[in-house]
Amino acid sequence: MNKLVKFQKNSKDMIINFENVSSIYNDKERNKIIINFNYSIKLKNKIIPDYLYINYETSEEEKNILDKIQLITNSWIKNRDRFVNPKMISSIKFDDKRNRIIVNLNYTISAKDNEGNMILTSDFSYIDFEIKDLYEIEKERIIKNSVEI
Repeated sequence: MNKLVKFQKNSKDMIINFENVSSIYNDKERNKIIINFNYSIKLKNKIIPDYLYINYETSEEEKNILDKIQLITNSWIKNRDRFVNPKMISSIKFDDKRNRIIVNLNYTISAKDNEGNMILTSDFSYIDFEIKDLYEIEKERIIKNSVEI
């Protein structure tokens, strides 16, 4: 399947290579899809993943964008609003109490430590599930697709 996907942004076509996408988040409060790439950039003295916003105004626009994303992300770890590319994962942890999958990604960002100092660390993504059964299904799918040693 082609990993190049065309979207419209500000009435202009843009093409995204999904092999370089690490994660996608649907920010429903701000009506935008945030696409994070698998490399870091420096912005305002912080190191963050490069990103792209795709804004939407209606639920129909949102659905059209998400439908395109669904086509290319079949094997990705996901819930209703967050997608993580398994090729960008360095490790996965499961928090059964919170119905949360914690994914460490394989590129560097900056963050503050407990003393407030900027440090370099791997980027990560939380994938939270409101429904325990959906969490268990996704957890089992991930474990089933892992190799045991």
